[in-house]
Amino acid sequence: MSPPIPPGYTDEGTHLDIARQLLQGRVQYLAINQSWLLLSRLPLFEVLLAVLTRLNGVSMETLRLLTGSLGVVTVAILYGVLRRIQPGRERWLPLLAALLLAIYPPAVLYSRFGFSYNLLAPLVLIVLLAMWEFTSSRSKPWLAVASISIGLGTLGDLWMFVMLAPFVLIVLIRHWPDLLWCIPLAVLPFGLYTTIMLIIAPSAFWFDARFVLSRLNQLPLDRQLATLAQNVIVLTRQDAWMWLGLIGLVVLRPARLRGIALAADVDRSSAQRISDRASSRRCAGRALGVRSCLSASTLCRRR
Repeated sequence: MSPPIPPGYTDEGTHLDIARQLLQGRVQYLAINQSWLLLSRLPLFEVLLAVLTRLNGVSMETLRLLTGSLGVVTVAILYGVLRRIQPGRERWLPLLAALLLAIYPPAVLYSRFGFSYNLLAPLVLIVLLAMWEFTSSRSKPWLAVASISIGLGTLGDLWMFVMLAPFVLIVLIRHWPDLLWCIPLAVLPFGLYTTIMLIIAPSAFWFDARFVLSRLNQLPLDRQLATLAQNVIVLTRQDAWMWLGLIGLVVLRPARLRGIALAADVDRSSAQRISDRASSRRCAGRALGVRSCLSASTLCRRR
């Protein structure tokens, strides 16, 4: 039996109202106009939703159709990523990982919430594949794919900025001169968005940016670590699959894939600095859910 349809959340109403305003040619939410950054809303997800609402109407069903479709795309990309990483060997492993994600109850439930971080799951998997290819051959095209995926993600949700840390670390270790062009490429989309906003609504954008920045690093490091530990404890208590995922990350093969996955997974703690505890836990749960399915399938293989 599939999880029940979750009730509406205020964040979902925010997305729908922004989409409705976009259809009328306005950048606005209630009485807030010119910029959505005050609400930690970025344009990519809102524009995608506005396009879909033009076709299907402004409704909760339309919003959740978008995020549910992103969940299906994530399953397909997970399958493709593992097929690419392990060509010709253990063909059942990619299928098993995709099947686990497709039936994993929290993943199904989260994809039915109309939240913008559902857009990040497929992008993060693309980054994972691109970094795998880059560490294999120093492929500049694949590194560009990772940079562009991160850049697009930063236009969808603030949480994507935390992917920059493991990205920089991996490139620094593998071939640091590439940082000279891949970092500018990764920040280019958000840089263009910032430039446009500074031209059309500088006062509103600066006010919103200062408000968002004021929420960063308000907790000391020990409190951040304690909050991270609490989130992991809550997630593992609520979901036994998380234990398989955490164990599987440690034994994930090949070792290079394990290193990339662990670097990205550890960096999730940075999400505490840009979001409240509840939303961070949901986002962490979504990310861990994808990795749990990949890692749990690895445990099955090792038996």
